[in-house]
Amino acid sequence: MQVKLKAILLLVFCALIGIMHSEMLNPTSTQENFYQENRDFGLMAIKFQLMSNAENDVFSSNPPKIQAEMDYNQYSSLPEWSKVITFKSAQEFQYIDIAKEDDSQQEFNSFNTIGVKSKLAGVEAFYNLIKNWDEVEAKTEGYNLTRYGIGAGFPDSESLRLFGWFMHTDLSDIYPEENYSSYKFQLIKRYSGKKQITELGIEYEYNEIPDKINGEGLFAPSDYFPESYLDWTPKSRINAYIFASSLRNFYLEPYFMNGHAPVSSPLLLVNETSSSILCRFSTEDKDNDYTNSNENDFDGIFSLNIGPLFGFDMGYNIQKYDDHKNDTKTVVSNIKGALRFAFLAKESYKLVGLLEYIYCNLENESDPENLNTGIYADLKMANHLNLIMYLKLNNEWLRKKDLLEFDHLSNKFGTVLSVRL
Repeated sequence: MQVKLKAILLLVFCALIGIMHSEMLNPTSTQENFYQENRDFGLMAIKFQLMSNAENDVFSSNPPKIQAEMDYNQYSSLPEWSKVITFKSAQEFQYIDIAKEDDSQQEFNSFNTIGVKSKLAGVEAFYNLIKNWDEVEAKTEGYNLTRYGIGAGFPDSESLRLFGWFMHTDLSDIYPEENYSSYKFQLIKRYSGKKQITELGIEYEYNEIPDKINGEGLFAPSDYFPESYLDWTPKSRINAYIFASSLRNFYLEPYFMNGHAPVSSPLLLVNETSSSILCRFSTEDKDNDYTNSNENDFDGIFSLNIGPLFGFDMGYNIQKYDDHKNDTKTVVSNIKGALRFAFLAKESYKLVGLLEYIYCNLENESDPENLNTGIYADLKMANHLNLIMYLKLNNEWLRKKDLLEFDHLSNKFGTVLSVRL
């Protein structure tokens, strides 16, 4: 995509945020209403419970609910330490066993951010690691990829998050002695109403990547992180998203925002009737010794929970790839529908079964259909600590031959431990 068009997209997005911000009224509440609204939220719940016990000399055995609603418009409702410290960390391990082949893939992804902040300014540092192993015919080959950096700006997305980073990327395990600097700028604005929240975000990334680095095939896809988390090799990239939800607890949101949930199923951790829409768009350019290309991706997912036991994820994805060097264009689209049903749905743990249908529309090729099954286990040890484990069986559905005929493709086992203030 041309530079002018990217600049126009950025200006339009910023204008949209400004217009919505000018039309948004910030609600105020009295001290009495503040008490009523926050008595069940996080540390405030403990404080008000102790006050109540002191006044009434009555002991309550009901602990604060992990999934309790939070008052997004009250800065003081946040945990005390999260007002001055930024910390989030996610450790993901994936093991993929490819059927009918003596081949498996393992990947460990570690994303860690720490910082200090006030309501108006903050500084953050991060360290990311991707460790990959491939086992082919009893031989194991692996490599480590690292990225670290420091950033500063306005940290509060309730008012306006405006952040910039200077980053350093090391791919020397694949390309000896090759590393490069990168720059990223981020703009996020959140709007909170009585019944829903809406968040808009956009970021621009530029990598001073050497021409000899291709980057294709270095990163395994993840159901937990967005694609941009796991691909550090475009020359430039713009990501934008909009998220609207009836959720009132940001710890239940996707990890790339404020919570612990996977990007592929934003309501996986929620135990009540709720809905959300997540739309993401990205455009990236690659220009090196191997390719001169542009890729545009759009991904939309609508999620709906019906009570604590049933949920749906319905998604659409389209990728447009322009290879300028070979003068070719490719368009691939996917339609996904997933049914989630909870065998157990408690406040601090959840066991969920999954039935997932995927239809792939490939140019000039047969259009495969997948019917996948899986099971997810979630352990919420606190609002700030979450563990997800899952097993997923990927199958091609050969329904045109026989409705009950399947070709087993792979097994995928994964765990994600996430921590955040």
